[in-house]
Amino acid sequence: AELGEALRGFRRHVADLMRHAGAEDPDDLAALVAAAIDGILLDALVDPDLDPTRIVGPLRRLLPPGGRP
Repeated sequence: AELGEALRGFRRHVADLMRHAGAEDPDDLAALVAAAIDGILLDALVDPDLDPTRIVGPLRRLLPPGGRP
């Protein structure tokens, strides 16, 4: 329950940042960002050779200008 609330809080925070930056569909974008981060971290646990920072560039391209904190 606590982990679920933490994830919902993270998605709300990201959605607020995206909304402030003028993103289309900020709630959907926040869910995508959270899922990408979650997925790459889980994959990195299974494959220690995987560099989680490799998603930084692609995620930045998804964000609207000024969408980074």
